[in-house]
This record gives sequence, structure tokens and C-alpha cells, in this order.
Amino acid sequence: MKNYEYHLVHIPRVLYTLRTIIILIVSIVIPITILMTFTYQVHSSFIIIFSLGIAFLLFKISSRYVRNHLYVIIKGDLLSIVETSTITQKKQERKLIGIT
Repeated sequence: MKNYEYHLVHIPRVLYTLRTIIILIVSIVIPITILMTFTYQVHSSFIIIFSLGIAFLLFKISSRYVRNHLYVIIKGDLLSIVETSTITQKKQERKLIGIT
């Protein structure tokens, strides 16, 4: 009997939502603190572009830390799923027997 192995990427909904909220908060707070520290006039277009740049960089940097790796192995009647978290490196293994 032939074995099938798959490697999948799973993004948990809770981590994705937390990541989005943190990125939004940071990209709003940093430009406001910059505005408060400078005494001279700063153009609003500069602040908007700066905050969008911060949000983009945080989104790209954090994208590889918010996913889990799933390894699915099918051997005959056995289905084995190994889930590895990229944040904690914790592995969870589930086996199902008798799938048809």
C-alpha cells in the first residue's frame, strides 16, 4: 500500500487576530508619540506614510511566527497528524485508525 505524506501550513485564528490588533495599535501609537515629541510642524502625509510603513514591516516580520506546521501521513487505514507550533516548538500528534 502506498504512503502519502503532506506538509501543510495552518494559521490559528486567535494568533492571527492578536497579530493584527497589535500591528494596528503599534502603527497608531508610534506616530502619535513622534508628533508629541517634535515641537515643529510635521506634515500629516508624512505621519500617514510612516505609520503605513511601520504596519507593513510588522506584518511582514511577524508572518512567519504566526503559523503552525502540519505533517499529515496516510498509511493504509492510519491517519497521523503532527502539529508543530512555530512559537513554542511544541508538537502534538494525533492518530486516527480505520478511516475509509
